[in-house]
Amino acid sequence: MTGSDVRRFVLLRHEGFGGAHWDLMLEAGERLATWRLPGRANPGDDDVVPAERIGDHRRDYLDYEGPVRGDRGHVRQSDMGTCRVLAESAEAWSVEFFGARLRGRYQLSPNSPGSSSWSLRRLREDGPSDSMRK
Repeated sequence: MTGSDVRRFVLLRHEGFGGAHWDLMLEAGERLATWRLPGRANPGDDDVVPAERIGDHRRDYLDYEGPVRGDRGHVRQSDMGTCRVLAESAEAWSVEFFGARLRGRYQLSPNSPGSSSWSLRRLREDGPSDSMRK
């Protein structure tokens, strides 16, 4: 899919399951495309954050905070809002986020074809940068 596609997203802090991490979820039809971010969730210009592409999640997580069934810890919202999907393929997702924490253009891409190991990188913008570091 290409073009300008506005969707909702959520960034959840997930604790109590496999070590504390963030789950980045983007609307993708009836499901949420999901990446686990083990490090910080807000890269600056030229920073690369490791990401793991995990199974799609239910849309309920767009508005959910609390325990995760199956005794898999609990989640709380760290950021949420809308995003514009600029391009989406198996090779990369280019997304512009309009959240409080995630703001600006980013690229999610696998480290090798077909891999679940991805990277999240903030794309440089022309002109003054919107700093999102907190």
